[in-house]
Amino acid sequence: ENHGVTSKDMQKYLQECGIDAERKSLYEDVDALQSFGMDIEHEEYQKRYRLLSRDFETYELKLMIDAISSSRFLSEPRSRTLINKLKGLCSEHEAQTLQRQVI
Repeated sequence: ENHGVTSKDMQKYLQECGIDAERKSLYEDVDALQSFGMDIEHEEYQKRYRLLSRDFETYELKLMIDAISSSRFLSEPRSRTLINKLKGLCSEHEAQTLQRQVI
């Protein structure tokens, strides 16, 4: 939401993942994602795309992570796995703020 990306950024990331993408196909892909309900904004001025909303707010993810971390019936490896899955539901920047130690 706070860190928009350009089509050039998206193209570079896809190339790093081994996917060749043309600029025109990226526009079509973003249009398809928007038509399926993703809240993507295109800032004309800065020529950046931003994902405005996600399924879970950051505070909701923190609450779930705290519950998992303090759970007595989950093993540490299983807790780590679940927490990493939850981190995948937010941006990389937000994921860094989610790791909290519960005592």
